[in-house]
Amino acid sequence: MSARVLFVTFNRLSPADQGNARRAMQMARLYKALGLEVDLLYHCDEGFDPALSHTLSQIFGTVRVVPPKVSKRVYKPEHLCHIADWYDPQLDTACREMHALRAYQVVHVNYIWYTPVQAVWTGGRQSLGHP
Repeated sequence: MSARVLFVTFNRLSPADQGNARRAMQMARLYKALGLEVDLLYHCDEGFDPALSHTLSQIFGTVRVVPPKVSKRVYKPEHLCHIADWYDPQLDTACREMHALRAYQVVHVNYIWYTPVQAVWTGGRQSLGHP
């Protein structure tokens, strides 16, 4: 059994024709080239449709789609966004359920505001390092 990676992102990964999606797909391919199994938790801020579903199923083992419930809107120009402002707590449940089924050794969060996900693996402590 190879090690498993949980990749967490909000980016629409196909087509991978711009920076964020291209970088995420490069990372997924790198993990696979290293012999790792890669699953995706897609916090679908950027839409989901049959074409995207098909593409993701060709690249990732398990794909879970979670519609966002937290707004990432900036209300005033002087608004300071903290990590917790944009973190969606329902991701904790999704991560716990996926980890219970797949026992991940690596968790890759594609953006800083997803770092609270790591608390699932660190016993509730916030960490910017490896879980």
